[in-house]
Amino acid sequence: MKEPSGLLRLSLSIGLLFLYTLAESNAPVIQTKLGGLRGQYVSVKGKETVVQAYLGVPFAKPPVGPLRLAPPQPVEGWEGVRDAIQQPLMCFQDRQITKDLYSNVSMTVEIPEVSEDCLYLNIYTPVKPAEKTRLHVMVWIHGGGFAMGSASAYDGSALAAYQDVVVVVIQYRLGWLGFFSTGDKYAPGNMGLLDQVEALRWVQEHINNFGGDSKSVTIFGESAGGASVSLLLLSPLSIGLFHGAIAESGTAAMKMLFNPNPLLVAQTVANLIGCESTNTVKIADCVKKLPADHIMNIQKQNQMLFFGVTADGQFLSKSAMEISQNHEMHKVPFMTGVNDNEVGWLLAKFFAPPGWEDGVDRVKVMPMMAMFYPDPKDQWITELIADEYLGTSGNRVKNRDGFTELLGDIMFTIPALQMANFHRDAGVPMYLYEFQQTPSMFKKMRPSFVGSDHGDELMFVFGFCFTSHFIMDGCAEKDEQLSRIMMSYWGNFARTGSPNGAGLVQWPQYGLEGHYLGIGLEQVPGQHLKRDRFTFLTQTVPEKLRLGREKMEQSDLPKTGPVVQTKLGGLRGQYVSVKGKETVVQAYLGVPFAKPPVGPLRLTPPQPVEGWERVRDATQQPLMCLQDRQRTVDFVSNWSIKVEIPAVSEDCLYLNIYTPAKPAENTKLPVMVWIHGGGFTMGSASTYDGSALAAYQDVVVVVIQYRLGLLGFFSTGDKYAPGNMGLLDQVEALRWVQEHIHNFGGDSKSVTIFGESAGGVSVSLLLHSPLSAGLFHRAIAESGTAAMDAIINSDPLSVAQMVATTLGCNSSNTEQIADCVEKLTADDIVNVHKQMMAPPGWVDGIDREQVMPLLALCYPDPKDQWITELIADEYLGTSGDRIKNRDGFIELVGDALFTIPALKTAGFHRDAGVPMYLYEFQQTPSMLKKMRPSFVGSDHGDELMFVFGYCFTTSHVTVDALCTEEDEQLSGIMMSYWGNFARTGSPNGVGLVQWPQYGPEGDYLGIGLEQVPGQHLKRDRFTFMTKILPEKVHLVQEKIKHSEL
Repeated sequence: MKEPSGLLRLSLSIGLLFLYTLAESNAPVIQTKLGGLRGQYVSVKGKETVVQAYLGVPFAKPPVGPLRLAPPQPVEGWEGVRDAIQQPLMCFQDRQITKDLYSNVSMTVEIPEVSEDCLYLNIYTPVKPAEKTRLHVMVWIHGGGFAMGSASAYDGSALAAYQDVVVVVIQYRLGWLGFFSTGDKYAPGNMGLLDQVEALRWVQEHINNFGGDSKSVTIFGESAGGASVSLLLLSPLSIGLFHGAIAESGTAAMKMLFNPNPLLVAQTVANLIGCESTNTVKIADCVKKLPADHIMNIQKQNQMLFFGVTADGQFLSKSAMEISQNHEMHKVPFMTGVNDNEVGWLLAKFFAPPGWEDGVDRVKVMPMMAMFYPDPKDQWITELIADEYLGTSGNRVKNRDGFTELLGDIMFTIPALQMANFHRDAGVPMYLYEFQQTPSMFKKMRPSFVGSDHGDELMFVFGFCFTSHFIMDGCAEKDEQLSRIMMSYWGNFARTGSPNGAGLVQWPQYGLEGHYLGIGLEQVPGQHLKRDRFTFLTQTVPEKLRLGREKMEQSDLPKTGPVVQTKLGGLRGQYVSVKGKETVVQAYLGVPFAKPPVGPLRLTPPQPVEGWERVRDATQQPLMCLQDRQRTVDFVSNWSIKVEIPAVSEDCLYLNIYTPAKPAENTKLPVMVWIHGGGFTMGSASTYDGSALAAYQDVVVVVIQYRLGLLGFFSTGDKYAPGNMGLLDQVEALRWVQEHIHNFGGDSKSVTIFGESAGGVSVSLLLHSPLSAGLFHRAIAESGTAAMDAIINSDPLSVAQMVATTLGCNSSNTEQIADCVEKLTADDIVNVHKQMMAPPGWVDGIDREQVMPLLALCYPDPKDQWITELIADEYLGTSGDRIKNRDGFIELVGDALFTIPALKTAGFHRDAGVPMYLYEFQQTPSMLKKMRPSFVGSDHGDELMFVFGYCFTTSHVTVDALCTEEDEQLSGIMMSYWGNFARTGSPNGVGLVQWPQYGPEGDYLGIGLEQVPGQHLKRDRFTFMTKILPEKVHLVQEKIKHSEL
């Protein structure tokens, strides 16, 4: 396009002056509940329609004086008509940096002064919208790293005119004043994000006055503005305030925008300004009273001081990644994308070494790469990443290009893809793009190797080639054409939730095939954007890092294993490291506690183990008690953990011991004896690693095995096979602990038994048995108690006869049945296990009729069908909703099998005057969420990885995926509760939420990322199942009895 001649320039200037004069004499005025607003008319190149612009409209009270560092307050009204024709003052920032930025991109734009009084927005609306028509609204949130930016830098007039939408551009507090936090209630932070919420509330209340539809609001933003959009999708405060979202080159998965240690930053600030730095109340008060000029000067002098987003408990209830992984975002259409060279130019100047434009040496960029992995022990991983992105050729240009690509991927592309996956998996309409065009006017300002740099899409999205407010130097025709296309995509999305429309290349929705749209002068659909790089950075690197750290930890261990002497003989164990602890743990595996229960000892009570000569090796996991091994392998695979699954054997009465190395001399540590679950048919010691619990709680952990299935619980109901051999094994293991645990630093007078599922039932049963008197001193039963009717065999002879028939034994004589079972081969027994509840498709919902036969199993008499209908009405309801049926059925089974028995048992122990504590676990391990449907809460056994600290174990049980910070934190809390209970009989301790004792008010603790005391767990369901239902059954049975007389 030729440059305009001098005469043409003069004509354009006169024309613009005429329009300005016309606008002044006939300025638009709009009335709102707050008062009147006088705006201005703005012309748009290529459109006859002029736009009304209302600039500097206040949406909150000025956040000054006592409102500094406080949430925004609703704006107060004004009398008369207020002028809205001047750009608002910018929120506090370094104005010179902003001026330099715009000069670098060849844009002439008004740069207002800065002020604390900055909570204003600009509105652009097409003139004279059709009567009663409500136009779609697009609310823009600017970027700038939460440290710079303003509404004045964005002119929404072209987008409004070309797409017939109302465009709103908002401001929010930045830097200190927007994100300063002490990490507590005195300065919780995130004020800038709360400003955005307040602006959206204002839009909901007032945008109808400007022709906008408050029921069709799309938020969109770029860089930190894109991250803000993504964060607003996760915040409970913004529910209902918008209906679609577009995040450009920024999402909530960008770790660099978060402040993991706000108190440390706050204390640094306090030291800089001369305030008391040990007390958060005084720090916050000092910052609130600081003169504005003083804040600005310190910000200029400390540019590297970053105030980011915090998990404040208000705007974000928990971490952004946790919310996203849980699929707890607002379910609205979402679009996100990146530019193909995000750190190609502007941002590269901040990160790359001097002279980088001509190429760089590998050694020069390694320190910059190390900022992503600051631990010196992880330096080797930066070499691996450098090999992936830079290669090993030593080519300086390839090094430059690889380095800028790496920065773009880590900072923008990978987070965008992660967030796209989260929204896709949540069932949200999701669209992904990669922008691939450089504005023609920028090409002469940059080296030729720069692609589409950070922010390059903005001039096309806003149509800056067509605005009269911004003066772009030399838009080419192709720039204008691409701008119209992008405005159409964005406008269509705001209207319908899909970017597609007439005359546009079809943009496929992002699904499992990773569809996206490459946007340049041509628009080309593609699949799996940067798949190899994504796999490398999200799977390969984390896995290698985990393995490398484990290897390093293991290499620090002593080369020879520890040896302990007992009355039975010596034991050589092994040293085990634990993440986050300098203390190593001694592990003694496969320690025998009874004679092998084979031959004549099959189906008989366990016999005390005999001693051995010399030192016995105790470094291998014991063989599992007889069970279907493949079933165990399949089961463990569903838990996202890596664990050794040994072979099976009848010779299986062994235990594992984990004790902190070198306990203080003469110290006797509390002992925790674990009894595994598995329905008395499966499970082993090898699937539990007690090292982390031992290290973090300074206790000795013992994990025992016991006979299962036929060999552990077969009974003829008489002296020939009395049954309960598995429980007698547990008693024998506890006797062994009493006699020998002192050799491992344990206190035999302070033993706590704990277990889960059938292990929890075992704990509860041991509390009732005279054989276990004095063998333990405290007990924890997780998801299983003796009140579970399902685990009691009320007719053992019938079961024994069924087994005998299956085996081809004489089934009429109990002595012969027992003798036959005693002579079976191990393979025969395993086969019986293999031979010996939910309906298909239950995940997607179920019909009431499908669950009724299962309910009838509890009440098989046809006369009792009314009971199952009564139960179904209580749990499933009568709506016929298949999802509600599914959830109700799951709740019913959980209540009947676990919750009601647990509450009964708690009541019995409370009424016996025993110190009693009740909990409900409410958290799903993060690595299991992606393996399950989103409706699944905390499933059976989910607490185990937290109780045993599997995020910290490094030996035979490790997690497949990296634990989140929330996982580790919760695990630390739960180990503390359990450890405290083992020490004192109370779970309470310093730094923990108080866990109330279970009393007449039914006090319990809800345990999740937050620990919340509650009362009367599932009171209504408990009353229904234990009082209402039995009473109704009794009344009907009495009625039937009398009618038959």
